Amino acid sequence: MIFRVILWAVILVVILRFITRFLLPLFHITSSVTNKMRDMQKQMDQLHQQQAKQQEQQQKRNDASKKGEYIEFEETR
Repeated sequence: MIFRVILWAVILVVILRFITRFLLPLFHITSSVTNKMRDMQKQMDQLHQQQAKQQEQQQKRNDASKKGEYIEFEETR
């Protein structure tokens, strides 16, 4: 009878050690990596939006400068 109690106690300690030394750090690492990936995705989205705005402004500048460069042609004889 005492042997069974000791055996169950040893098994319980081994299981708890496995959980605390392997599974909990694994969950912590997984969640931190997920959070960092989410942050990187947000940064990339913001960078993409900034680049799109800059390209749009550059396009507007180019369109405006092209309009100003037009010289009407008059035919001379």
